[in-house]
Amino acid sequence: MRKRTAVTQSSRIPARLLALGLALMLQAAAPGVPAASERTITLGTDDGWRALRDEPGARLEAGRRGYLDLTLDRFRYEAGPTTELLLRFDETPLRDAAARHDVVGGAQELTTTAHRTGSGALLVDGPEDRIELVPRAGSAFVPGHQWADFTFEFWFYPVALNESGAILRWHAREGAEHGFRVQEVSIEIARGTTRARFENFFVRPDGQPISFELEGPRRLIPRTWAHHMVRFNGRTGLIEYLVDGVPSDLTHVSESRRHDGTVFYPRIAALRGDGLVVADGFVGAVDELRIESRFVEDPADHEYPPRGETFSTDYLDLGSPGARLTRIDAIYDAPLLSDVFLSYRLVDLRDDHSPREDREDWVPVIPGETVFGARGRFLQLRLELYPDTREGLSPRLSQIVIAYEPADPPLPPTGLRAIPHDGAVTLEWAETREPDIAGYLVYYGDQSGRYFGTDGSLGPSPVDVGRATSVTIDGLANGTLYFFAVQAYGSFEDHTSAEFSREVAARPAKVYR
Repeated sequence: MRKRTAVTQSSRIPARLLALGLALMLQAAAPGVPAASERTITLGTDDGWRALRDEPGARLEAGRRGYLDLTLDRFRYEAGPTTELLLRFDETPLRDAAARHDVVGGAQELTTTAHRTGSGALLVDGPEDRIELVPRAGSAFVPGHQWADFTFEFWFYPVALNESGAILRWHAREGAEHGFRVQEVSIEIARGTTRARFENFFVRPDGQPISFELEGPRRLIPRTWAHHMVRFNGRTGLIEYLVDGVPSDLTHVSESRRHDGTVFYPRIAALRGDGLVVADGFVGAVDELRIESRFVEDPADHEYPPRGETFSTDYLDLGSPGARLTRIDAIYDAPLLSDVFLSYRLVDLRDDHSPREDREDWVPVIPGETVFGARGRFLQLRLELYPDTREGLSPRLSQIVIAYEPADPPLPPTGLRAIPHDGAVTLEWAETREPDIAGYLVYYGDQSGRYFGTDGSLGPSPVDVGRATSVTIDGLANGTLYFFAVQAYGSFEDHTSAEFSREVAARPAKVYR
């Protein structure tokens, strides 16, 4: 685990890593910081990132000292309106994320150690791993469907190169008027390379079929993941085979096999075919197989989401309104061009005693630096993780430590005295000279230390008198000894934790007129 320490705000280092141990030493040495009253909340390590909201894109992996590190999940596709088929191979039973095909065959053996995206890949080591898919109604593979643009793509990890087989195959037949001719689309492995075959798949304007074949890489690299893509542009007729985003072979589906203005379009045979077959007769692994009914411009061969991911925590309770956030420390590794950024927001209670979800005033924070002027009871963190897209590296966040000081209750009022009257008592006290004093609560009762009085005209104990420093409570019973105490409350603090003033007592009587 590489650690970096903040020195100056102008350097690149502060935004990257602050070692927790050094931060704590700096904090302890800083003048005017009451370390004894500081409390902390730890995310990660023993906490296991329980406060992190369940959001896509996050991945927990074994990391520093055997605890879980937060890192980016591997990039994977999402099904959209043009997605014809999407097999992610992350869990069994397999299903088409585009919901256009039913998976009806195959041993469905997945590996979680040799995957390229998501959390798993299809492991193929025998004929029993062959997977069959049946198109549902609305699929582009139903009989008679006319295609335009399309893209086939997948990740492939070859092991044995001297074998032959098919990564993907679709087979159907034309009707009797066409002599029951075969129509087939396949991406095959043969002689250490791959090829894409389109037999009788494209049709001339006069109805006559035409076949095309594209070669993949000259030589597959064993035990290495590579991104394969075959795509067709119906506007220009361009059809090409790309490996890791680089064209391996291309031509035009036209009369001259050039860009001459004539384009032949694909069409599904009128008779129902045999469905799609995946992973037939080779040894290796396949991941993230997708078919789109569009020409995909950008081959998505990223290791991680290129724009990173943003995660947030649940609201963390700092114990009392007006608690002061002092510092956020973090331990993380951001290799090369990857990055981690943290921000926070603090909220107090609304009338319904729930944190305000409508606030978006996120405040960026540099780990380890003192935070000024941040008060509130509920703290939420936002974590932004950005990968190095050139080298395919993800940052890893091991721990976050939140340091805060609970809001101290105000000091109790002093100089409290009680003046008896006929059926009433007047109380006076000295003003509490502290910032954020919001008012005073007056407690009364007929037993010492038990202030549960109810007979005063101002209402039951306690009585909120605002910022007044004197009050007369009438409606009291003459001859009864009453006991009084006053408590100050602040703009933020929960008054139940504040101290009482010294107790005074008075007995109302008719003699006091």
